[in-house]
This record gives sequence, C-alpha cells and structure tokens, in this order.
Amino acid sequence: MIIKKIIRKSNVLVLSTILLLNLVGISYGSSTSEQILFDTHKSEKIEQYIKEKMSEGKIPGLSIAIVENDEVLYQKGFGKTGNGRSDVTVDSTFITGSITKSFTALAARQLIGQNLMKETDEVKKYIPWFTLSKPDGEAIKVKDLMNHTSGLLPASGEEAYTYNAKYSLKTLTEEINRSEHTQYLFENDAQYSNLNYIILGHLVEVVTGKSYTEYVQGNILKPLNMSTSGFENSLEGITAGHRIVYGFTMKTEVPYPSGLVSSNYLVSNISDLSKYIMLLLNNGYTKSDQSIFQDNVLYPIDVSLEPGQPYYDILWNQNNSTSQGNYNGFYGAIGSTPNYNSAMLINQEKRLGIIILTNQSNPYNIPAITAQTIANDITDILLDQTPYVFESKSQISMWFFPIFAFVLTIFMLNEIIKTYRILLDTRKSKNFEGIKYIHGMEIFRGIISLIAYFGFPIVFDNSWRFFVAANPEVVLPILWIIVINILSVITTLVIRLKMIRKLGGIK
Repeated sequence: MIIKKIIRKSNVLVLSTILLLNLVGISYGSSTSEQILFDTHKSEKIEQYIKEKMSEGKIPGLSIAIVENDEVLYQKGFGKTGNGRSDVTVDSTFITGSITKSFTALAARQLIGQNLMKETDEVKKYIPWFTLSKPDGEAIKVKDLMNHTSGLLPASGEEAYTYNAKYSLKTLTEEINRSEHTQYLFENDAQYSNLNYIILGHLVEVVTGKSYTEYVQGNILKPLNMSTSGFENSLEGITAGHRIVYGFTMKTEVPYPSGLVSSNYLVSNISDLSKYIMLLLNNGYTKSDQSIFQDNVLYPIDVSLEPGQPYYDILWNQNNSTSQGNYNGFYGAIGSTPNYNSAMLINQEKRLGIIILTNQSNPYNIPAITAQTIANDITDILLDQTPYVFESKSQISMWFFPIFAFVLTIFMLNEIIKTYRILLDTRKSKNFEGIKYIHGMEIFRGIISLIAYFGFPIVFDNSWRFFVAANPEVVLPILWIIVINILSVITTLVIRLKMIRKLGGIK
C-alpha cells in the first residue's frame, strides 16, 4: 500500500477553474472594485516576507506576480534556478502542476461553445471504447470529467504508471480504461482525481483531430501571447526541480510524462501566467478587448455554486490551506508535482490575482511552507492584515524506511562477520562437518532481491530513475536494502569459497 502511494503530493490539492458556461456581454475591465493601496512599503514587506519563508522552507527558487484587473502590480523572481545557479527572473519557467487543469477546462469550454461537443454527452460518444472495467464507467459524461464527479479514485490519479514517460494521452487513457474503475454513482459527489483530466485531454484530441498540446498552443497560449509557455517543447532552460529529502534540498529530474500534459505538466512563467489570470479576472477578455471564445462564455465566479450544479467546472473552492483560517475571499488552483509547487489565487470582488511558482516540493512536512501558504499570507499583507504564523513539522513516517534500512544493513554486516568467524573456527578445529558452499537462506535472499530489483519497475510500470526522483525518501532506502542484500550474499559466498579453497575443499 505504501509503495502504491509512492507518488505523493505536498498538499491536499484545491483545484479548479472559473470557466463558467453562459453568454455574457461584459467588456474587458468593465467591472469596478475598490483598489488596494500598493506602494513601495508594501512591496518591501512582501519581499522581506518571501525571503524569510524561502530560507525557512529551503526553497531554491520562486517567482511571483500580483495582478489587479488588467495591470500587473508586482512581478519578481527570487533565489536560484538550480541550473548553473543563475538567478530566477520573471521569465524563468517552471512546471505548473495542476494549474494545467484550468487550461484543459478552458479548452473544453471552447469546444462546447463551438458545439463540437456537449457537456451532457457521455464520453463514449466520442471515445467508443471508453467503458472502464466496471459498468458505471461507460455512463461518465463530459461534465463529470470537468467537475471531478466521475467516481474515479483520487489515489488512482497518483499511481506511478500515470507518470510513465512512454505513455501518450491516448495510450494512458487506454490504460486507465483497462485497469481503473469508478467508486460510486458519481452525479453530485465530487472528488478530485488526475485521471479525469487525463481523459479530458484525450477527448480534446479526439474532438479536434489535433494533439492536445497543438490545440492548447494554437487556441489558448498563442492568442494570449503566452510565448514562453508550452509543454515538452518548452523544457529547455527550465528551472531545476528540487525536493526536501530528510531535511536536505535535493535536485531531482523526473522524466517528462507526456500522458500528464493535460493534468499537470504545463511549463510556464509568471510573465505569461499574468496574462492568463487577467483573462480569468475579466470575464474571458484579453487586454485588447478581445475574447478567445466564439461567444464570450466565461462568467464571474459564483461562490454560491456547489459541485455538480450547472456552469461549474472542477473544484473551484475557497482557498482552504490548513496553514491559516482567514482566506480573504480568495479562491484558487494549487499545483504540485514531485519537485515543483505552485499557486494561483483569485479574488474577483477585489479584482486581485496572485501567482507563485516554486521549484521545490516538500511533501513530508505537514504543514509545509509551499506556494499556497506563501500566497495565502501575501493576501494578508495586501489587505493590511497580519500573516498567519505556523510551525512546519516533519512527519515521523518518513524516517521508517531509512531506519529499517539501517537495521537491515547492520544485520547483513553481522551475517558476513559471523560467517567469516565460523569459517575461521572451522579452519582451526578442522571440523568440516556441516560446512557447505552456500546456504539455502542465502540463495533465497539473493533470489528475492533480484526479483525485487527487476520486478518493481514491471509491477508499478515505471523506471527506477523515476521512482528515485519522484520519491527518494521512500525509494532510496528500498533500493539500498535490495542492493546491500545482494552484495552481502555475494560477499558471504566469496568468503566461504575462498576459505574452503584454503581448507582444501569441502564436500
């Protein structure tokens, strides 16, 4: 069970989009709101706070943008990219995690607006082979994918196989169809799962006849002039991902999983995402008073809507980090991958948006200092309130595997020493009775270790390289146990064979 959850996220994801279906005629910037006072003093206070939290949370690099209506109030990069130790700037790119899902929902809304598909249609209408392994699966509708009401399990969306770089959106959807099942008769019961947006991404491909990345590039990123954003084609120069491993910052590189392009792996920076958040703040209009929709179908966030009601896309919930209780009316999309973390918060009443991108993940500290907790506290600073103070604590569970690995290492070293001493005593006493070339337990240990080493990637459908990068806290001790066990068996065998040779051979 622990291994099946090997790919963990740093926070409970509060995920979403404000892409709400209805016809509106509101032009860009027409909304009025009380403007906040953003001056040099407030800017300096934010910078000081960010530097303190980066140091406390051991975050290598961070970039932030604060947007009001159609203007960027503040943009800045902090720390290092991890690539040659260069400075993070507003143009430094990061993997945005589940913020990607809002782009996928936006793409789906465009297609619905163009009558290329209906949200009430069953997915199998467009993908005939999509039935899942349980009968309820074939009844999943387009809106169920968008609203996370499909019944697909949250834990299944974090299985290692979904990160396998060999899977495309289509082949990963086929694998999901073959191996997954629904938990309940969905309807109004929403629960978040990456699987929904993997399938929705492939649905975009089927309906448009284009790859998901091609469609999003041409119909969202290009019209918004998000020139640096993209997917695998935008990885060059990206900030290096990091992870806190037993209290130390470790640079990690997860092979790019093409099957997760529609759920987790948009590459972007705060310069581009500032343009995107302006679109969300201003009813789907760009700064040039144009909309990327055929009939501007974005609608302001209606906080009274509940999951499953009309015009509601995915879990656009009140920002509810456990780190503080005052959310200041901000709603958000929180993104996390094994080595990146991000937050995009919006307050429509105040016409404010905050984007924070970091190149670090810290899942074994609860609560951890993350993009979300930093964004939460910046909302306090913007509104002249005192940021919430919390103490980040490490989970004891992360020490189970290294302690277990240490104990087993001591045991195996003791076995090697004990074997050597027995053979020495045998040599002195010349009592060769019971001495064998190899013991059955050693054969068993060696076989089990080899099966584990070669079988682990097969069972969980991914490579050791991925496992080590994605969850080194658990995987490194496991890999150490496997390798040290094989080495101890080989060492013990070599010692015995050499000693037996000196004794003139034993039958």
